[in-house]
Amino acid sequence: MQKLLPYLFLAPWIVAACDGGAPFEAVETGSSNDAEKGDLTGSCPPPTDPTKAALCLKLQPEAIDFVADDERFDGLGVLHVAIFDLARPGPTDAPLDDKTVPSQAVTPVTKPLPELVAEPLRFELAPGTVYARAVFLDHLAAFGATKLKPGIWLGGFDLETKGLREDAPLVPIEIEAGKGRLVEVELLALRRMEITVARGRATPAGDGEGPLLVVALDAPKIDDESRAFGVATEDCVDLTRMKPVTVEGAVVGKGPYWLAAVLNDFGQEGIWPVGALVSFDRKNMQIAKANELTYEPTAYSIEKTIAMTAVMPMVGGLDDQVSCRD
Repeated sequence: MQKLLPYLFLAPWIVAACDGGAPFEAVETGSSNDAEKGDLTGSCPPPTDPTKAALCLKLQPEAIDFVADDERFDGLGVLHVAIFDLARPGPTDAPLDDKTVPSQAVTPVTKPLPELVAEPLRFELAPGTVYARAVFLDHLAAFGATKLKPGIWLGGFDLETKGLREDAPLVPIEIEAGKGRLVEVELLALRRMEITVARGRATPAGDGEGPLLVVALDAPKIDDESRAFGVATEDCVDLTRMKPVTVEGAVVGKGPYWLAAVLNDFGQEGIWPVGALVSFDRKNMQIAKANELTYEPTAYSIEKTIAMTAVMPMVGGLDDQVSCRD
């Protein structure tokens, strides 16, 4: 199974995100002679300096139903687009150029997302290979977050087909001297995923306390090819009292997905550690139909309840040192 993306770093505007692909559709728009024609509708005008290249990014947000009475998901936010010469820019790698809209002050200034993406964002850069990364913060409190949070929108990663992965590259864009290139970039939302996990009929091998992980996978069969499109975590939960617990995370794309939960009862290594309490058939690693996650394509917030059903096999006894109690 792929290495999951447990964290999303955005400080400042750094996105350690998902596996790359080809979410761009590009249109070549000619040389500097085109500027004399005066008709540049739908194109990217050539650079003012013929030794440079022009790049125009047209962001295409997916259709989402904003929540007017919740500032985390109301569609009012800040957009930042950065251009890099690296496929995997790190926290100390400065962009070649970047733009923030709307312009910011001491107090954050927000605008509706449709207004922010109404016109392409234009850059003039040295010719060659560049990489574009777009981040829209609908949920401003997610800035500087150390966990994957809903209310963030990402462009420049092939989230819909590759899922959420660690150490993913941005997609390369080739730009030529004296020419403009118009590139459409899909902007996808990290939707709110709230999962309630019940104890079910399974009896914990330990004390029933520990870190909880819920992942939304692309198929009901769990194997090395499984891809995760949603992640929700909690540092420690207690399922000993038969009271369900709720964990919030984020999911990307329209689904359907299949939910797998694991309570790491003994604090062991791995995604599916020994002795863990899980919500799937641990013998054939199959997720039940009841744990299928479906929702309206425009939904911004999704809720689902699942139950634990089994304990991962273990050889001998383990010392249970994991407790949520003080």
